[in-house]
Amino acid sequence: MKKFYLKNTLYGQFCFNPPNRLFHIGNQERGCKQSTIEELDKCSQNNLWPSVEKQIEQIQLKLTNKCNYSCIHCLENASPKNDVFLDFNLLMPLIKDFVQQNKNGNIVLTGGEPLLHPDIYQIVVKISELHLPITLYSNGAILVSDRFDDSLLKYFQHVQLSIDGFCEHINDSIRGKGAFKTIIKALAILNKKNIPTTLSCTLFEHNITDVEDNIHSFIDLYYNDNITLNFDYARPLGRGKMIAPSFEKGLEYQVRIKKILDSYLLEKEIPQLNYCGYGRALTVDSYGNTYACTHSNSFIGKYPTFQKVLKKIQQEMDFMENRAKKICKTCVLAWPCAGGCFLENRNSCDLKRKNMALLRMAYGMVGE
Repeated sequence: MKKFYLKNTLYGQFCFNPPNRLFHIGNQERGCKQSTIEELDKCSQNNLWPSVEKQIEQIQLKLTNKCNYSCIHCLENASPKNDVFLDFNLLMPLIKDFVQQNKNGNIVLTGGEPLLHPDIYQIVVKISELHLPITLYSNGAILVSDRFDDSLLKYFQHVQLSIDGFCEHINDSIRGKGAFKTIIKALAILNKKNIPTTLSCTLFEHNITDVEDNIHSFIDLYYNDNITLNFDYARPLGRGKMIAPSFEKGLEYQVRIKKILDSYLLEKEIPQLNYCGYGRALTVDSYGNTYACTHSNSFIGKYPTFQKVLKKIQQEMDFMENRAKKICKTCVLAWPCAGGCFLENRNSCDLKRKNMALLRMAYGMVGE
């Protein structure tokens, strides 16, 4: 039987990693192998909850809002009809300053479908010349096409592909006809090139039963040591507003998937249920609008200077640090919660109640 680790990335996401490749971009490996609320309290109070880090680790570039698919849950409203492309030359000053600030930073290229950008090759080469690791988020359709120049693949340290059903019928009903076969072809290409690959699945009512029914057979057929499985739930943004589950229902979906995959796990631990990306991961959309994280309330400016970015982040991070010292330091859930979204929970904390319920449901914890 294939085995892999359970690890956690951003808020609400579970990752299943091959045992020989614990691969994370930007995130630190953290774990708390406790099984009761009392033991978790000790773990949290031993300063294992993440400290506030004043360093940008990643820039996520949404190169275009154009896509060859029109997935029913797309939070970007991407589609073949869109035609906005990021002006990379206007962004280069910010990226060069980013390199000076953090020699270990990385770049994520996403969209829409980033490979549709007319200058994709030049963009990738320019980033590579700055010695920045590059991750590609793609639907795989261009990657497997005859017109794709596969010499571009040598520049990517990691590729993330989207799959939203583990049988052809369900996946294609969400993503479009032929999408499932495209992913299988893309996996074979990337595995042949030995490129670490994440398969990212977004959970909602339309596919949760399919994932439960078919994930085992999919793993048996297609899983290899280059693949990481990632599960998140649909968010109420873009077309996702129509189908996104509630916060509690989304977490319930993830717990259901985790329990199905428990038999594959080599190591079980309480993952952090949140890893706030504010100030660690910039997001630049196809219009040049720059955000301090993926949250729409974190807007900084359009093609801003790096100095403006740092100033804005510094102000908010100082507030976060003071808040964490007052609220999070004494909380039993400091470890798995890690403070929640600071932009949504600046003066109060509703995540404690929600995370407590999730911990009990997922791990059978006891205590108050």
